[in-house]
Amino acid sequence: KNLFSRHSASPAWRGTLQFYNQRRWCSTLHTLPLSQVVKIHCTRSSPDRMQQWQNKSQRHSTGSGFVISDQRILTNAHVVADYSFVTVTKHNSGVHFPAKVTAVGHECDIAMLEIEDKSFFDSIEK
Repeated sequence: KNLFSRHSASPAWRGTLQFYNQRRWCSTLHTLPLSQVVKIHCTRSSPDRMQQWQNKSQRHSTGSGFVISDQRILTNAHVVADYSFVTVTKHNSGVHFPAKVTAVGHECDIAMLEIEDKSFFDSIEK
């Protein structure tokens, strides 16, 4: 007889098993090679709500992302919100590669970037 069969209907056990599955899923994220994790540098200028024909002064922010299939980078939308210029650096590298924001979904806080220089992906593990 299964050890969890008598407790499978209990909400407390279901919550415990869900937490366990989430922790197990999170532990698989730590196996992502560091070569696929990138740092995103964004120069941004948000619109001025009081004087709508002007933008506020530029500021610089950083965030993280990771390489996905088709040589694209996935990051959060708030990292590249109101961007004017975006560059990407690899882990333990100071070389900046210009990037183009191809898609932004502020509702789900996801953005996709493409690197113009394809040599960026030469040393990234597949």
